[in-house]
Amino acid sequence: MAAKYKKTKEKKLLKFSLLVLFLLGLLLFSGCIGGEKPPSSAFVGGKDGLVASFESPQDQVIMGVPFEIILRVQNKGECPIPTGSANFTLNNPRLFGIDESNATKQNSEDLSETKLRGENVVSEGGVELITWENAKISTLIVTEQQQIPINVVMSYPYNTTSIVYACTSTSGKVCQPTEEKQVQNSGAPIHIKSFKQTAIKTAEGIRLRFGFIFENVGGGTASLDQSFSESSINQVNITSIKFGNKIYNSSNITSICGTSTFAMDTEYWCTLQDVPEEIEDQLVFNISYYYQQSVSKTISLVT
Repeated sequence: MAAKYKKTKEKKLLKFSLLVLFLLGLLLFSGCIGGEKPPSSAFVGGKDGLVASFESPQDQVIMGVPFEIILRVQNKGECPIPTGSANFTLNNPRLFGIDESNATKQNSEDLSETKLRGENVVSEGGVELITWENAKISTLIVTEQQQIPINVVMSYPYNTTSIVYACTSTSGKVCQPTEEKQVQNSGAPIHIKSFKQTAIKTAEGIRLRFGFIFENVGGGTASLDQSFSESSINQVNITSIKFGNKIYNSSNITSICGTSTFAMDTEYWCTLQDVPEEIEDQLVFNISYYYQQSVSKTISLVT
C-alpha cells in the first residue's frame, strides 16, 4: 500500500514538473516572438565635435626662454573633418612673440570620425597636434602673480545625422501617427531635441507633417558659414531629409519646411506629401553647420 502511494505521488510530481517546464518554455518562446525590443542606436552618440587640450607649455615658463604651444586635438564626434578645413587661432599672438600671420593653423591631415564598428566596439576619432613653435615672452606682464592666459579658438565644419522612426499609419494599426518620437543623434554638438508628428489622409494621398527643435549641446557656437556673423550664428542648414526611398535635398527643403535655415530652440514644421501609407520607416535628417569653441590655459611667468 505504501509503495503504491509512493508511486502515485512520484507520478504527480513528474506531471507537475513537466507542466512547469512546459509553461516556462511557452513563456520564453512567446517572449522571443512577441516581445518589443527598442531599436538599438545607430550611433556612438555624444555632444562633442572636436575636443582639445594643451600638451605644452607646462604650468610655468621662464621669461625670455623659448617654448612651444602645443594643442592636442581629437575628433570625438561622428563627422570627418578634411585636411585644412579646421582653423586654430592663437589669441594675442604678439604676447608670445608670434607674428599675426602665423597665429592661425589648420589641420594638416584628415581628422577621421569616431565610428561604431559593432556592438560596444568604438573606433576612436583622428588626433593631431597643432603647434606654435618658438613662443617666447620677452616683456614683463603686470598681472596678479604674473598669470598669463593662453587661448585658442577652434572653428570647423561639421554635420549631424538625426534619425526618427516616423509613422504614416492613419489607422494606428501599424504604429502611432500622433505622438512624440524618440530621436537618435550622431555624436555632434548640434542635436534635434524633440520630434512630434501626425499623418493625415487626404484626396492626394497620405500627408506626413512633423515638428522638431534644434539644440546646441556642445557649449560652443554654431553658424551657417565661417563668418560667425550676427546674421549667421545660432543657425544651421538641413542639407537633406530622407524618408523611405525618397530623398528631399537642399533645393526642396524650403518648399517642405518653409525655410532653408533653422535657428536653435525654435520649433519648425515640415510636410511631406503623398508618402507611402501604413508604414513605419526611418526619417533621416542631414544637418550642416560651422562650429566654434575655445580652449584656454593659464600659465605663470617666472622672471
